[in-house]
Amino acid sequence: MESIITNDILPKFMCVGTQKAGTTTLHSYLLQHPKICLPSIKETDFFQDDEKYFQGLDFYKKYYPDCSSNALYGEVEPEYMYFENVPNRLLKDLGQHLKIIFILRDPVNRSYSHYMMNRNNGFENEKFDTAIAKEEERINRDEDSKKKYSYISRSLYVHQINRYLSLFKKENILFLLFEDDLVKDPKSTMERVFSFLDIDSLDITIESVKNKTRPFISKHIGHMVYRDSYAKELFKKILPSSKYREALKNIFRENSYEKLKSEDRKKLINNYFYDDICEIERIINRNLDSWKQE
Repeated sequence: MESIITNDILPKFMCVGTQKAGTTTLHSYLLQHPKICLPSIKETDFFQDDEKYFQGLDFYKKYYPDCSSNALYGEVEPEYMYFENVPNRLLKDLGQHLKIIFILRDPVNRSYSHYMMNRNNGFENEKFDTAIAKEEERINRDEDSKKKYSYISRSLYVHQINRYLSLFKKENILFLLFEDDLVKDPKSTMERVFSFLDIDSLDITIESVKNKTRPFISKHIGHMVYRDSYAKELFKKILPSSKYREALKNIFRENSYEKLKSEDRKKLINNYFYDDICEIERIINRNLDSWKQE
């Protein structure tokens, strides 16, 4: 395979999020296209993480495998939508013609999925309503806490999208809906994505979209898998394949997923999300009545 010139190893497109909205599924679909080249790890954090970013673009280029000379470089990184410093860095380093993909999800469902992920992975011990009440104090502690506990603030999409709209042309931005596009109609959705990226369409292999993280049968198992660094590294050495690691984890998970109560959903819509949803409808010109349903 012909090696690409090092200076050309920079993304022409970015899927910037949101978290818990099928970015892993989109990543797997993009990887099926022979012309697309993505980093060797799904989430580099480069443009968000100061320590990585200030090592420069040559450091970033090392994340990419050796792709063909006509490859289309891109990245799927859900942190890039949420963190304020990212859009300006993308503009500065990748230019105004960078194509941006957003995947948006029902904000209540996104928030609760985020919370359940943290709880099941051993990062969250509070009840959902308590965690929301503590969110503002928690996310102002440090960067790591902001990543972990931003249940509501990540689901308020308008100000996050506007940061990008203020810097990039709207014709270079594609908005997808998790429920209506990626879940219900993945083949047509990926045709839209490939057309947006100006590459030939591809008959992708469809996979089920899973965003419900079932809890482990014991909190100790969750702690060992996600928080104990020695155990995590040992686990990776024993099972290098992430596919097989995930399959083994699922053996130790419960069979049920605790659903959000309808009264809690109603409270979240009325207290946090209704006005934001209405503005998103205007920005992306799509009906989001299902997000408003209590």
